[in-house]
Amino acid sequence: MQLGSFSGARGSARILRHSTVLGALLLGACGGQSAEPSSDAPASDGVGSVSSALIGSFVVGGQRLDVTDLGPIGQATAHIAACGDGVVYRSQPDGTLWSNADVTAPASMWKQANGGSPGIRIACDHSHFYALDATNHLWYARTAPGGMLYVPTGSISPWSKVVGGQTLGLPAAVEAMSPLDVDIQSGNGNLYAVARGAATTLYASALNDRRHPIRQGTPTSWIVLANNLGSKLATGAGSAGLVVPENRAFGMNPDGTLFMNDTLLAGQNWWSSFPNAGVTLTGISADSASVLYGMGHTGSDFTTRLYQYKFSEENCADGIDGDRNGLTDGDDPVCQKRMATNFCSLQSNGNYCIDRVKAGLQNALVKCQNGTPLITPGVCTHGAFGGLDFIAPPQNAEPANMGHYCNTINPDNTWGFAFTGAKPCDALLTVAGSKILRAGLYSTSAANDVLVRCNNGGVLVPGTGVTPLSSANAMVGHTNNACIFTVSPRQMPAFNAPFVTSAWSTAGVPAGQTQAGYAVGHMFDHDQSCDPADPNCPCPTGTCTMDLTQFGTGPGTATNLDTNGHSRTYDNQNSYDFILTEGTPLRALANGTVITQGSRGRDITGIGGFGTTRQNELLIRYDVGTDARYQESFLAYYAHLSQRLVQSDQVVKAGQIIGYVGMTGQATDPHVHFGLFRLTNVNATTPGNPSFGYKVDLHSDLTSAYGVNGSGVIGASDPYGWRAGGIDPWGHFFSRAKTGQGSTGMGTWSPTMWSSAGETPPY
Repeated sequence: MQLGSFSGARGSARILRHSTVLGALLLGACGGQSAEPSSDAPASDGVGSVSSALIGSFVVGGQRLDVTDLGPIGQATAHIAACGDGVVYRSQPDGTLWSNADVTAPASMWKQANGGSPGIRIACDHSHFYALDATNHLWYARTAPGGMLYVPTGSISPWSKVVGGQTLGLPAAVEAMSPLDVDIQSGNGNLYAVARGAATTLYASALNDRRHPIRQGTPTSWIVLANNLGSKLATGAGSAGLVVPENRAFGMNPDGTLFMNDTLLAGQNWWSSFPNAGVTLTGISADSASVLYGMGHTGSDFTTRLYQYKFSEENCADGIDGDRNGLTDGDDPVCQKRMATNFCSLQSNGNYCIDRVKAGLQNALVKCQNGTPLITPGVCTHGAFGGLDFIAPPQNAEPANMGHYCNTINPDNTWGFAFTGAKPCDALLTVAGSKILRAGLYSTSAANDVLVRCNNGGVLVPGTGVTPLSSANAMVGHTNNACIFTVSPRQMPAFNAPFVTSAWSTAGVPAGQTQAGYAVGHMFDHDQSCDPADPNCPCPTGTCTMDLTQFGTGPGTATNLDTNGHSRTYDNQNSYDFILTEGTPLRALANGTVITQGSRGRDITGIGGFGTTRQNELLIRYDVGTDARYQESFLAYYAHLSQRLVQSDQVVKAGQIIGYVGMTGQATDPHVHFGLFRLTNVNATTPGNPSFGYKVDLHSDLTSAYGVNGSGVIGASDPYGWRAGGIDPWGHFFSRAKTGQGSTGMGTWSPTMWSSAGETPPY
């Protein structure tokens, strides 16, 4: 075996890939399953609280390595398994399983997980959990919130025996070996087996990243990932073919020497040793490409303790993502802080774009204050002079062929409606005390829908260009009938796709679930009908039926409608689940701002169910149009990310990578849950004044079980539009419901939002 820049003896170790995976819907769990409450009350093992202490700091190949003693974990610990989201499990010879949801917390405690373990050899990554018993049988379970295991409804055990291509689920050559020579690890939804023999071999489960074999019931197959590992048992992070630069594996010799390989999963067998701060290790497991956990002891104290090995950037000039955290030198906060500190020591107080600190960098503002930098991520613009730079407000030009309209209400309930000129509100606001109810965009050349709601009724007028606006204006009286005009173009082509088109792949996608590149799980549902409790509903009593001709799908009637004629989902989903390979980059739709508390690892334990306890989410606001009065505003919701690259209140630019596809939270496959909410010109009423429909301000709310304020259908918009043609039922019938009379009172029109055919994610 060839070793890299650090030498060391050959030995035995194991392999894990950094797997950051998917999560739940905005309104619930993808898959619709929930965990059964466990009767096993978590017990303490007497280990007590963690006392963290930094015991070593080293420079390793352009990275800084900090080694931290996280405290004792119990003398009987046999194996440890890091799950990729900060949760660490440990097994004991008596079959008990213990977990810690935050091993780095100053007062964290280990607790006994329900269900125990069929074997002491364990592996996990987020929602997947494996155990190998004494006869090399492989068992599978799913994690549940709080460091527990998911118990299926009607079952008393979380464990299922894996039966795959071989009788025991492992390669025949492996299952016949002594248990002392076999180990397992997991990562990115895949499973690894290491067989120590004359030449240690690393096997990888040949699983498609999009489908877990247990859930799908398909045979488990295996490939040889690496031969001639010596006595190393590789354990670490990385995945061949991932876009995220996490092609990394860790290894350990019997003497506790640690190794790292950034090429193994790309087919190379080059290893480099790195320091372990004098720790005698007996086991390791990686939480990510830059965080490794080890169990062992130091010196003559043989207390079994848990140690964290954390890598961060040290060489900030080589353009290499040394710590494999997905951020290159210019965007890595460690490098930004180091360079900005040197810069500010030579500068007067002021605000400077980071490209003044180092040419070629972007997306940060450095505020120098008495030699100390404060760094704010965002799209930075140069001021007239150095020191006067600023974060640019996120602006997006209006799509071509758009006009402005305005609707006001006067103190005597008379109203105004104008749609000519660049600033139609100016003429209407000359009436003292008038207030803007609606203002936004319409298409001057393509289809628009105009809904007029007055205190004595309403009318919907579809048409092309300015015609429906003129017709609607002429249809209702101009007395004090408090009319509200909601205008929506059928198309508002302003957004890029939420992921790059090169990521689309047909590999492993079942027939009928894709049209052009990747599977779509849940889809936006237009099958809701109006609220029967609303007296304005066409069918205030009994079952609502709709005239399909009115919606472009007739003739005939139906009790529900769906956006896709070929795929009627009826799952009440107001977003999309795009099933993508884990690690696929996600990008900003346009120039926008991460809202306050909009970049978060949200605690979803209150929702219950399966999966990881925290769900990585991003909520980003995008404004279409540079004139604030007539802007159309949207909130995009991305969930189940493996990693978030932007923070709350940060300004992002169109196409910027904001995170990576994962399966954090309640999810069974790597995917992105993508939703779009329209904040302006929605057909909603306000609880304080149900006679008028004002703009909706949907915002992040960490106290809400859904993660946003109010009902989950507020402003829900389909970025593909109402594809069946005719009138969008979410925009039309939902508009007639009154707030407080049902969940369907706050719908919105759904324009097609994609800027071009090349930016439209097909399904």
